[in-house]
Amino acid sequence: MNYGNEFLIIILVLLVCGAFWLWALIDCLQNEPKEGNDRIVWALVILLGQLIGALVYAVVRRPQRNRLRAQRRRRPQTPTG
Repeated sequence: MNYGNEFLIIILVLLVCGAFWLWALIDCLQNEPKEGNDRIVWALVILLGQLIGALVYAVVRRPQRNRLRAQRRRRPQTPTG
């Protein structure tokens, strides 16, 4: 029996999962706000949850953070003075 194709598929899936996990961790560390504990909590979720933690971050937090950014951009700037 030749397991070469199955081995390559498994390696490819592992590389894609590892790249996704690394992307989620980097995105969290670079883009989460520095105020409060959000960055630390999400980084721990990703680190300890591994692929599932990265999926939770991508599905739950990232869209939420993008909505908050969009709301901040739409608010009119009030002059300070």
